[in-house]
Amino acid sequence: MKLLVLKQPGMPQSPGCEEMLAELAKKAELVIASTEEIRSGAATGEYFYNAHGAHYPIELEDALFDFFAQGGGLLHIGGMPFDKAMTCENGEWHEVVRTLGDLRNHEGWGRLSMPMDVFRARLGLTPYSPAFSDVAYDWKQSFDRELVGDVQLRSCMPERSVNLTTTVPLELTHPELELIDSRSYHGRPICRDTIPAGWVVAPDGRKLMPSLLLTKYWGNPYNKDQSILPRPWAIFTGVLDEKLPDAVVDAMLRWLALPAVLENIDLPFATLHSGDTVSVTPTLHGTLPEGWHVRALRSAQTRDEVREKKPVAWKPVDGALEVSFCKDVLLQPVRFELVDSKGAVRDFTESALATWDPESLKKTRRLTADGCYFAESRDGKTVASSRWINGTNWQDRAQYSLTWHNPNPLRIAGDAAELREEGMVIIRTHYFMPGWFRVMPGEIFAETHGDFYRSFEKGPEISERHLRAIEAHVAVFSNMDLILMPTVYTQTGPEMANPAHWVGSSRMTMVKAYRKAQFAFANQIMDRLGDCASITWDICNEKDTEMYPASEWLTEMRKIWGRTGQMIGIGAYSAGESMALGEAADWQSEHVPCCKTKDSFRTGKPCLLQEAWVPTPATPAGERDLEDHLSKSFAWTLKFGGCGLMPWNWNMSMVNWRYKVGFVDYWDLELGCCAHPDGTPRHGLMVMRNWATLLNGLSFDQSANEQIVFIYPKTCLIGGGYEYAAYLREQKIPFKGVNDRDFATCDLRHTKAVFAPYYALGYAEGTWQRLRKFAADGGLVFAHNDNMQLDENGEFARHREIPELPGVEQVGKGRIRWHMGFNESDPLSLCDPKLLHSLDLFYRDDECIPLKNGKIRLTERLSTDEKTMPTDWIPDDPLPPRKIPIKIEVENETGEVVRGWAKERQTLQMCGVSVTGERPFFVIKTGEGTLVAAGTDLEIRAKQDLDLKLVDYTVAGETLPLACDAHLRTTSFLGGVTVHQDGWHSLHWVQITVK
Repeated sequence: MKLLVLKQPGMPQSPGCEEMLAELAKKAELVIASTEEIRSGAATGEYFYNAHGAHYPIELEDALFDFFAQGGGLLHIGGMPFDKAMTCENGEWHEVVRTLGDLRNHEGWGRLSMPMDVFRARLGLTPYSPAFSDVAYDWKQSFDRELVGDVQLRSCMPERSVNLTTTVPLELTHPELELIDSRSYHGRPICRDTIPAGWVVAPDGRKLMPSLLLTKYWGNPYNKDQSILPRPWAIFTGVLDEKLPDAVVDAMLRWLALPAVLENIDLPFATLHSGDTVSVTPTLHGTLPEGWHVRALRSAQTRDEVREKKPVAWKPVDGALEVSFCKDVLLQPVRFELVDSKGAVRDFTESALATWDPESLKKTRRLTADGCYFAESRDGKTVASSRWINGTNWQDRAQYSLTWHNPNPLRIAGDAAELREEGMVIIRTHYFMPGWFRVMPGEIFAETHGDFYRSFEKGPEISERHLRAIEAHVAVFSNMDLILMPTVYTQTGPEMANPAHWVGSSRMTMVKAYRKAQFAFANQIMDRLGDCASITWDICNEKDTEMYPASEWLTEMRKIWGRTGQMIGIGAYSAGESMALGEAADWQSEHVPCCKTKDSFRTGKPCLLQEAWVPTPATPAGERDLEDHLSKSFAWTLKFGGCGLMPWNWNMSMVNWRYKVGFVDYWDLELGCCAHPDGTPRHGLMVMRNWATLLNGLSFDQSANEQIVFIYPKTCLIGGGYEYAAYLREQKIPFKGVNDRDFATCDLRHTKAVFAPYYALGYAEGTWQRLRKFAADGGLVFAHNDNMQLDENGEFARHREIPELPGVEQVGKGRIRWHMGFNESDPLSLCDPKLLHSLDLFYRDDECIPLKNGKIRLTERLSTDEKTMPTDWIPDDPLPPRKIPIKIEVENETGEVVRGWAKERQTLQMCGVSVTGERPFFVIKTGEGTLVAAGTDLEIRAKQDLDLKLVDYTVAGETLPLACDAHLRTTSFLGGVTVHQDGWHSLHWVQITVK
């Protein structure tokens, strides 16, 4: 093994690098070279090693990139790779400070205060700081026993870590496209994988960041010629404050010397049906020396074992690896190991097959619309009503949309178990049909991976393999008590409409031939998944066209997607766009940055903050911003009548690049608010869990909404739709939405007025008859002459006696206020305010949200310094002054405060204990004289003595002891104590017991 060693006289070195170089000289052939010798090609080697650790000369970047592109490997030991770019001026070395920003900052999207770090962007390296720091120096490092050995370290700790992109970048094939790579970034080819073989671990066992990274290649992210495979990379990011154990160094060198590597497992099918047996085979790149072989292992895990995150118990397999259906387990994990002639494991790859048991999937968790919130049932029995839903957007972090081709159910199950544990309910994911891969990334990567993308079927029907791929996701998420919300790109493929998305085209909804193909696909999917309880469908994402004609399209699609009672909708930028879908959508949505969460959720139907954007860098300052903005958005969404919040995204992704790409690529890197691409936690995970815990079990009192009914029509036209909701919201009048198809049988006993909005094409005969009866019984109806004369399909219903002119018609004991047409400048074309307010109505109190067994009280303050998030479209753009919540208190039926959230030195009082904090914090009463709190630097006061200890508190409300000892850091003051719940402690709760 020949190491090309950079040793530049006079340039700074990271600690311990000189001693490490001496150690390497004993184990490998070293070619010591200066910057100029490497640039000129006078010195060569198989692997690059930087004897300066994190420091390197900036003028070497192009030569190093060419070295890696031509197959050179990397050995890095000590600090972050390529972290400090240096330049020499007048004999003095200076660091060139650069940003991790992206090209959008140079294309008019925003500003950069310093040059961009293009080199690491081109290498696909994304460094990050751990979200949860060391507490009392109790971190340790543990290593993979197979690849490294039984090594434990409390020295050589890393300060930061790094993630490596897994895909082939656009730069290699179509660099001229740059900012429109959003057309393909979801499905780029996977060309490498990184195994974290060393971890920084907290005492509670949670992995906080990797320290040893081993990367293998079966494609080349730096060279268009994919036949040139880079040699392996080995990176250790720890600071060499002591001698690194030989076992770690030797493991890195063994990795670099691999003669062959195992590619990700290519499953023939991702699920097993009753009677199935499949053979799973490895894919090997390279030639095995004599005595080396590939060993197969397998295991089995039940649903409960996956939920409890039990480690996989691997057992070797003699002969071929064949896996058969077993109803008693959820997963059958499979593993291949590359074993050398001495019996040592040198590489491995893992996946699993999921069990497909459709009968059991009929009985899992189900959600249905319940007024402006959701009801939950299991096996036909209602278990919760009028509830808030915590959820998130989630994509497979290692391959994004290629999970719909070759999923890894073992990795998916790990994420799903975590999502369940943190209290998530709805999990939204972008689902791409095979035809999309053929025409989108298939076009971009035609020269390098054309055969791969042409292997995908055209559609509209999809192959059994691809049906099994979506089955695997449904099976895993359903068994984790999660509702899967696939966002279906039904417009993909030349036979189904414009293959692009986020493009201004109505072909998907308007061309009848395309609809026919979409119906064929939908029927195939629903024949397979229609009976599964834990699904709701998002039929399209962010239609960039007029939404009103889509109501008729969605009504037609509903006949298939909604035929078994699974809820459907369309992910829209605004609630106004959602309302344009009329009765076809069961739920509605907003897509908006957290800092711009607005008062628009009250539409009479469940309205989710379905994409809450929280773009924050993985730095200490970014983690604080993440916690602040996400918490503030939760409070706003709750106050404004939303039924749930779903960040985009739960996890960062390994597929994204920062160079020669569109803004979405890098933006998505910072939008993963709960987990890094390697799965380690961000602060958003703590925020999501704590809000789920705070709101769990609450049932909202919607009785006041019964007073006003807004009819959602079958087909919608522009004008006179969302304006009603905006008016009622501004007047603080609660209302509910009822679909035209349901209005004839709706319970109107507590209803005082009904709005039949102008944007309806027309109304069903049953609705017309019920409106007349409602008015005759004493109710008030607001309707329009011109659309009430039409039925729901736009046909004249000439038997209806409609006044020719607007005005008030007396009908029995009640009245119908007739309007004609709609004009934005004429409020009377929408409503007769004097007539409406003559009713004995309930008006909303913006500082109080009623519950069925209590209430939520809100405290706000006026903020004049609100800004966009640092990496929003325009960094640090001032926002208008607005009220922001600073305290939320949940009272029970007796008026006692039993839960709360607060910040900015607000105080929450329970059990005779006062808790105050500057940063956002939570307090929940768990019993007489006992409460739990979560936050940073909590000031706790009480007249009595208190017992404090760190515990786990589950979303379901169970207090559990930690699996480790944890000494709380506290500071006493007169009358109380400050608990410094920082670092990894903040992933848990402090139990406060009054003695």
